[in-house]
Amino acid sequence: MNAVISKEETRRNIALSVARIMEEKSLSQHALSEACGVDQPRISMMLRQRILVNPCDLANIAEALGVDVSDLIFNRRLAVA
Repeated sequence: MNAVISKEETRRNIALSVARIMEEKSLSQHALSEACGVDQPRISMMLRQRILVNPCDLANIAEALGVDVSDLIFNRRLAVA
């Protein structure tokens, strides 16, 4: 069964997930930006929960972090290498 979550909860989950994984991998916003091709100011706005990134950017961020998009959306705690 698929869970339905609000736009605000999605924005919060993504920000928290990305921030946690960045910390675990010792990645700066600049390093993530370089790895995924999303401008650093957009990364910053996403982390501050100001924007909900578009699906293409989210896919690129997830790939750069080595996780699935759904792990970011649902804030799943995974062991990150």
